[in-house]
Amino acid sequence: IQLEEAVKNSEDKTTLADLTSKFFTLVPHSFGRTRPPLLDNAEVIKQKKDVMITLSDIELTQSLQKHKNEPVPKHPMDVKYESLNCKLELLDSGHDEYQVITSYVKGTTTDQNWKLLDVWCIDREGEEQRFRVNDSISARKLLWHGTSVAVVAAILNSGLRIMPHSGGCVGSGIYFA
Repeated sequence: IQLEEAVKNSEDKTTLADLTSKFFTLVPHSFGRTRPPLLDNAEVIKQKKDVMITLSDIELTQSLQKHKNEPVPKHPMDVKYESLNCKLELLDSGHDEYQVITSYVKGTTTDQNWKLLDVWCIDREGEEQRFRVNDSISARKLLWHGTSVAVVAAILNSGLRIMPHSGGCVGSGIYFA
């Protein structure tokens, strides 16, 4: 751009020689043992500018291809979800399991102002096989477990664990009331 301005303003040869030297320092050319030509007319400068634009486009294309081959970093929420080692599926209100949960909730509360927000189907790795061992038991019931939001991730990852005795009257275990 400085060279273009210098040619337009008819600068002296010393200024043009200095700007030409700076250009060839930034954009190396092979002249062998000959002196680089003086960039002193608009046509030559336009040709050099076109070459620079082409080189810039090539560099952009190369950088795009380089980034294309790099793995896309995972979103932090995806990393956390994967660490749960389970699959979560939000059930539609018309789903059979959603309806079963709704009927159980209705059957266990006298407060008619409750609102079921969501029902999630959880598929923990290996859990289905562990439950199949007890398929022959016919007397089964759904159990509710109240917990704080802070421990949901641990339960999803490791399952519901019986805590060691913590000073209660009855001891460790899961209780039915």
